[in-house]
Amino acid sequence: MRINAFQAEGVHGYLKFDITFYPDLTFLIGINGSGKTTALKLILGLTSPSFNYLNRMDYDWCRVICSSENDEQDIKISAIQDKEGNLILEGNFKGEILRSDSIQRFFSSEVQDHFDRDEISMIEQDQRERFEAMSVTKKIRGLTTPKFLGLDRRIYEGKAIDFRFKSRKYPKSLRNSSDVLQDVPAIDSSLREVQELVYDFIRQLPQQQYLISDTFKEKLFGQSFTFQGYNLEQIPSPQNISDKRESVLKAIESLGIKYLDDSINSFFDKMGNITKMHEELTPKEKERNEDRSYSAKYIDILSQWYNNSSQLKRIDDIIKYSEDYQKELIRLRAPLKRLETIVSNFLKEGKKSLHIENDGEIKGDFDKLA
Repeated sequence: MRINAFQAEGVHGYLKFDITFYPDLTFLIGINGSGKTTALKLILGLTSPSFNYLNRMDYDWCRVICSSENDEQDIKISAIQDKEGNLILEGNFKGEILRSDSIQRFFSSEVQDHFDRDEISMIEQDQRERFEAMSVTKKIRGLTTPKFLGLDRRIYEGKAIDFRFKSRKYPKSLRNSSDVLQDVPAIDSSLREVQELVYDFIRQLPQQQYLISDTFKEKLFGQSFTFQGYNLEQIPSPQNISDKRESVLKAIESLGIKYLDDSINSFFDKMGNITKMHEELTPKEKERNEDRSYSAKYIDILSQWYNNSSQLKRIDDIIKYSEDYQKELIRLRAPLKRLETIVSNFLKEGKKSLHIENDGEIKGDFDKLA
């Protein structure tokens, strides 16, 4: 993707930009305070996109116009700050328009005086996670965004831009001093950035998991209101009921609701007894009497079975929904698992390995790598 132009108004309350980029090389020249760095930061904020850069500066609106291949100028990414100071991110991707909801900007210094540091950090993190979950953010991240060479001679692109922001809140486990961006060896700096990427990914999982859980709950509730017709299926064997019990218990354990084990076992004990009594019936006991009626014992078994057999169908659905739910959760963490595998394979010759905990903490012995 190539940047064709950058436009903005009301930057810092007085700056206006209308920059056209040449195909080969463009120089931004101006005296100190003329807005060169500000323009670059806003371009970074739009093309990354960077929550920090788009929120830490005041502007009415800013926009980059880009070309996906030749010189079509078919991609436009804009950020708007409304009258309340909230951020709205919008993208026009070859005619497909995506627009975010309003997201509250970082607090002003005056407002921050009324909150302690932890409260501000939690609120800002919540807003950052909302920004990361937006469709327009994900769409921009899917583009081939430009790369930028920093003053430290390192190349940055995409989401990594946010990790260069000095006032970023680091997890306590990484706070070794008041300035987390102090000069450190390259390997330590890289590992810190990897850890930060993992922490950020972990913090976004609950929001995505919430959506998956909602779908799971909708399926369960919807299935509860499915009308069941008259079921004349043959009564299965006791072994069939036993196998189904094991499947349900495994599904319940994977969902973290093992407290239902007693109720499940009680239900399947009764269903198992019905199938066992049915299996023990003699052929004569299943035949009609002279008056064309069945024996009281056979009718009792059939009544109990057909009154409860519809539950087994629901249970089959629950098992399937549970399996789908678990697969989706595994899919969410798949990028972390791939990272763990790739790095561990790389470290294997040194008899080292890497493990990512459920809370996102990276564990491994890196002493000999420095």
